[in-house]
Amino acid sequence: MQKGLAARRRRQRTVSTPVRLIALALMPLLTPAARAASLDAPAIIVAPTAESRSELARVIGEALHGVPVTLADDVLTTSNTLSLEHANIRDQAGRPLNGRELSRPETFQLFKRGSRCVLVRMRNGHAWTLRHARCAALPSETSRGE
Repeated sequence: MQKGLAARRRRQRTVSTPVRLIALALMPLLTPAARAASLDAPAIIVAPTAESRSELARVIGEALHGVPVTLADDVLTTSNTLSLEHANIRDQAGRPLNGRELSRPETFQLFKRGSRCVLVRMRNGHAWTLRHARCAALPSETSRGE
């Protein structure tokens, strides 16, 4: 009985060690958005231009697989967070065709990485450098949409 218990404990240790190592190796991949947000300074767009607004709309549309987006002229100028809800298709009477929209809104955040403005899609951590936008880092107490 002692031998069986000792063998079982050895098997548990040998199985759990590789599992722990894999979990530790995968941990950074599981939270790409959190990792990106922790490395960069939250930022806002300063002096937006037609070119920078056009680039922002194009990048967000690409991130959403070609979905056209309409953004306000002052988007990301007072907060580094942009939240977009999915359009709810309606019939001629204005009723939603597929009932309530249950999907979560898409969230993007703007960060300053060195001298560059970087837009991050928080769902998956994908990032785009905005080449035509100027941004400034936010003071820490007003960052992240608070």
